[in-house]
Amino acid sequence: MRNGNYMDPRLLLALAGLLLIGLAFTVLSLYRESQRQQVHVTTVMERTRQIVKARADALFRTMEEDLMQEAHAVQIHSKIDTSLLLDRWRTLIATKWPVLGISMADGRGNEFTLQRADTGLVLRDRTVSTTRIISREQVVPVHPEVPIQAAPIYLPPLTDPRTEVWISKALENHRDTPVWSSARPTPDGLPGMRVSYRLPTRAGAPDLVLSFHVAVDRSTWLATNALQQRTVAYFLMTDDGSMLSRQATDHWSSPVIPEAVTSWKALQKRGQYPINVAGNEYWFQASAYELNGRSLRLATLVPADLETFHDRPERQTLMMMLLLLIMALGLCGWLWFGRQAEMDRFKRQARRSRTQELRLVKALGEREVLNREVHHRVKNNLQIVSSLLNLQATRLDEGPVRDEFLRGKLRIDTMALVHHKLYELRDLREVDLDLFIRGLMQALVQHYAPQSRTVSHEVQTHDIKADQDTAITLGLILCELAGNAYLHAFPYATGGHIDVDIRPVEGDLYRLLVKDNGQGLDRTNGTRNVQLGLEIVEALADQLDGSFHSSTGPGTTLEVLFRMPPYKPV
Repeated sequence: MRNGNYMDPRLLLALAGLLLIGLAFTVLSLYRESQRQQVHVTTVMERTRQIVKARADALFRTMEEDLMQEAHAVQIHSKIDTSLLLDRWRTLIATKWPVLGISMADGRGNEFTLQRADTGLVLRDRTVSTTRIISREQVVPVHPEVPIQAAPIYLPPLTDPRTEVWISKALENHRDTPVWSSARPTPDGLPGMRVSYRLPTRAGAPDLVLSFHVAVDRSTWLATNALQQRTVAYFLMTDDGSMLSRQATDHWSSPVIPEAVTSWKALQKRGQYPINVAGNEYWFQASAYELNGRSLRLATLVPADLETFHDRPERQTLMMMLLLLIMALGLCGWLWFGRQAEMDRFKRQARRSRTQELRLVKALGEREVLNREVHHRVKNNLQIVSSLLNLQATRLDEGPVRDEFLRGKLRIDTMALVHHKLYELRDLREVDLDLFIRGLMQALVQHYAPQSRTVSHEVQTHDIKADQDTAITLGLILCELAGNAYLHAFPYATGGHIDVDIRPVEGDLYRLLVKDNGQGLDRTNGTRNVQLGLEIVEALADQLDGSFHSSTGPGTTLEVLFRMPPYKPV
């Protein structure tokens, strides 16, 4: 250290080290460019596949539940009345857009079918007697009061239903559950699906099968508005490569899908594969989707456009080189000012480090208290804002403006309530959602009294823990959804019930369900406040890298899919 040549060797070594670091970083960046891009593409496609699977599960489960409800309604009558079935099925087809037709057939070849047609609905009846087979076909209106116009109907001829796949699948099924099978194409040209159920019959009576003809592409569960459509797309296919759903013709994936389907047919295995279309590079991921306990195999296809994932590492390399040059200049200045100045700086830095270390040790002990104080102050500040809005509202006349002030005050009160409930928890690093959600729902019951007095609720969180940020966002979503239910779902004082369920779906994907048995949600004719609340929930779900979906009839089911990384103790 006392050598007179002290500065020159240090300077040379420092410059050589910086040059080596810059060269190594450049080579490493070029080598890992394709790997980083592929990892990112794989992650996005896997997340899309998880959402596709969750939505497809919901679609098939909903159709199975509707079929079982109709089967139960048929079983409660000792004798099947075709006129009663016609009235029921006409209403069911009118309210269930994905259902193209409903059929009932028995083991003797009799069949009673109601299906959609261009002119309305078509009733098709096939009766087998000992001497002959009687078939009749007629157009019926969607509603009894609506007249129909004569027009040609192009439908396949009636055949013996016992030769159809859907009835044989149902008869071969030994479990008391619906069974899925492929069906003839829908009017849109896409393959259809059949869900069938064998009804219990008396001893000696022929087997009776009830079936729905379902158009998968018509279901709102497979809507694509929740995904990054400029980057990825998704499709549901049959095992032979026929598409059950499709994108618009002007979508970027339209020319890619035929090539991807052709490649998948040739490979016939799950995984990720590259394809080249018109000089552009794409990737697609094929995954199996199984129904009927693996007896019916479908497939999900997720293509991705690599051009949208391209992240030019040259800029990063240049920025790093600039940073290395600045560091080299700083090192030269350090060498210029000499050893004494450097030693003095080291001493000052050591004293600052010791001081900061003592402060950090003290801050670690106070962090929990300060964290709680933050939530407490946020709650107090929100209550002050709420009080100011309330004072301002008293100066306004009765009318829409005053109502908007009060609605804003109510939302601010619920935000304060979320921070207050977090302040009451013992551990803020790992929030117990069971304690947090139950306390929040109890507070909402008091908050929305008297509307909530006759409404019960139940909470299931499956022992899930969350970080503070996720817990706050979930609390705000729950306050908005439960508040809408208390205010709008139960207009009559006859009581009601709200279910809150949070459970894992797959990986880091979770599902929040808020379900009530109220009057149902009409998003087209709803109030502006309800529409605003749903838009707020969609925005909050997007913050959690998730999506929002609502369905109604009977009651209202509100679903939020969100992502939450696993908790890692400090």
